[in-house]
Amino acid sequence: MRGRRRSLLASPQLIEWRQLSEVRGERPRWRAGAALLAVLGGWTLALSQGAGEPAARSELRRSLELFDPDWAEQMRAAFGRILADLGGLLPLSPEVTGLIGGVSVGVVDGLPDTTDANMLATGLAHITAVSGSNAAVLVGMVQGLLGLIHTPRLWRGVGELAGIWGFVLLVGGEVTVLRAAAMLTLVTLLRPWSGGRGVVGICVAVVILLLWEPQLAGSVAFGLSVTATAGLMLFSGPVARWLCRWMPEAIANLLAPSTAALMACQPLLLLIDGQPASGHQLAANLLALPAVPAVTVLGVLSCLTAAWAPWLAVVFAMLAAPGGWWIGQVAAHFSSHPFGAIPWPSWPAGGMASGLLLALLTVGTLIGSGHGPTSTASSSTGSRRLSIRSSVERRDDEAHRPRRRRSRRHRPRLNWRRRVRLASFGSALLVATAAVAVTGIGHVLSASRLPVGTPILQCDVGQGDGLLVQGSGATVLIDTGESAQRITDCLRGAQVTAIDVVVLTHSDVDHAGATEAVAKVAQVDTVLIPDVVDAKLDRAAGRLQARRVVRAGLGDAGSIQAVSGLDDARSSTQQTPAGAGIAWRALHPKKAAPGAAGGRPVHDPNASSLAMLIDLPDLRLLTLADLDADGQRSVARELSALGVRRIDVVKVAHHGSADHWPGLYLELRPALALISCGRGNSYGHPTSKLLATLQRSGTAVRRTDQHGRVAVSAEPPEVAEGTREAPRAHESARGGQRLAVWCEHGC
Repeated sequence: MRGRRRSLLASPQLIEWRQLSEVRGERPRWRAGAALLAVLGGWTLALSQGAGEPAARSELRRSLELFDPDWAEQMRAAFGRILADLGGLLPLSPEVTGLIGGVSVGVVDGLPDTTDANMLATGLAHITAVSGSNAAVLVGMVQGLLGLIHTPRLWRGVGELAGIWGFVLLVGGEVTVLRAAAMLTLVTLLRPWSGGRGVVGICVAVVILLLWEPQLAGSVAFGLSVTATAGLMLFSGPVARWLCRWMPEAIANLLAPSTAALMACQPLLLLIDGQPASGHQLAANLLALPAVPAVTVLGVLSCLTAAWAPWLAVVFAMLAAPGGWWIGQVAAHFSSHPFGAIPWPSWPAGGMASGLLLALLTVGTLIGSGHGPTSTASSSTGSRRLSIRSSVERRDDEAHRPRRRRSRRHRPRLNWRRRVRLASFGSALLVATAAVAVTGIGHVLSASRLPVGTPILQCDVGQGDGLLVQGSGATVLIDTGESAQRITDCLRGAQVTAIDVVVLTHSDVDHAGATEAVAKVAQVDTVLIPDVVDAKLDRAAGRLQARRVVRAGLGDAGSIQAVSGLDDARSSTQQTPAGAGIAWRALHPKKAAPGAAGGRPVHDPNASSLAMLIDLPDLRLLTLADLDADGQRSVARELSALGVRRIDVVKVAHHGSADHWPGLYLELRPALALISCGRGNSYGHPTSKLLATLQRSGTAVRRTDQHGRVAVSAEPPEVAEGTREAPRAHESARGGQRLAVWCEHGC
């Protein structure tokens, strides 16, 4: 009974490691390597046949509908109503109730946007996505219940299989849960022969699933799940043994699985997000994950009883509330206090370095000596306990072992396994050191070359928008992006500590998801938002803690001056002489009718986003937010009515989407187009169609996924001619100047 209570306080990764790791003490060698090669080959074959394409993703969704029956959807809906009512009965925030539903069965409808952003920033998004670790936790619960009532071994296996696949149906066929269910099924069926475990077990499960549905190879969630579990199997033991030298065994076992899984996922994380995991993400996982098993078990019980015993479901949800509260607090704290960012190359160089590092560690682990984690198995209960011998215990054994005196001439040489192991680990250390050193030096040199106080600075916020505009002593930030770390780095690199106006063009998280981070870096005076009814946008504006919020629509115009109340907060680089200010005019959306309260309701935030024409002392800028082709056509009409024929810089709409109106670019012929998009984004931004339009208009293109941060200024002709990084010799629409462009990664 003590072991079952302890398992509810362990991390889900530790529970999954105990469920799936090898029974034998020796590490797998050639069989594991062969299995890994077979999986890589099958995965590559599936990708070559179109897995991951839009049509393949649609086919995958249709296949997964098999595991989402109507009764499961009704149970999740009833559970969602219980959680909504619970927030009214008790002083529980929507964050707590939303996390209970998300952690247990993936019901995230009530999860606030701020909490969702915090979970993403701290690497905890997998908690609310219902991962394979949740399935391992449920299997542990079923095993405990069956053991309490002394179920015969045959019926115990039947009960475990029913629990595994019942959970798959309950959560609606999540691909990560399918992976865990396939492997746990193999473990249950092959238990008499101790089969289905370890690296070989996960490889067999993956091959079976790919044979059933090859389109799974194109699923990012499935790839992360497989990679994390393989990391658990390969590296948890070595990491735990290393940690045992510095801390008690129980703590080492708790930390090792999460560290191993996060380490194994680095190449994929670089491909998806463009940057490796940071120290605050590892710390957040280590602190939040021990609460996940209890929340999972209690949430599942609440979901199962929500339809026929609502009062009992409320009791289970109340018991899960402390765990949900703790997870939310951890995410909120570490999202606002990031640390430990490792300087690592971006994709593809960073992915290649991470892959090489992971391959070297895998070779060293598989071919190394057999001092793996030992386990004891009880034939009566079928339960196992992993125990790791410390270095002190091994030294004691060696001290009592009789020694054979050998002459120097006959001393044995290092065997080939140890040589390979030392070479692999030494090479891995060399690769990691070189990657960190080269990237760190590059960052220092790049930051030293960043022009401070330039009129226009396109921040590299990944797949989102963040544009900094400065002039006449005033500072304007247009959108914040989604990544708190990236917008923080951009503002600190530009030495911005006070912002006169923050413009939130619309409520999408990739434009307004990091407002809380901006408020922590700089003091904000005013927030400018479109004149529409959007509660999500209002909440994002409130997180900036500004003095006032102003709504704007078509026809509104003004001048942004340096606010005297921010003088004490401004950095020395922002203390520039005041001038005429930054002139702006709203070009979209239409204003609410006179007398209407609160503007027009928003059905499509992109179509209602705020587009602006901004006039700096020497530059004219057009920002198009996420407008579609119809919205861009409307902007072109307004500019024509205002007599605007040329502009200097355009912030391209919707990260370079194909849904654009070519006439806008062909009529205005901007000198420079800025495209803010993430490396390797799944949307294909910027599209070839949009790039072809810019080429026809004679517009130079700078994009954050290739060039990083981009700074733009206007220089007199005699200065611009000597500017090495100017994209083209093109006159400015404002006064005959030519544009000087600086790019973080070179133009």
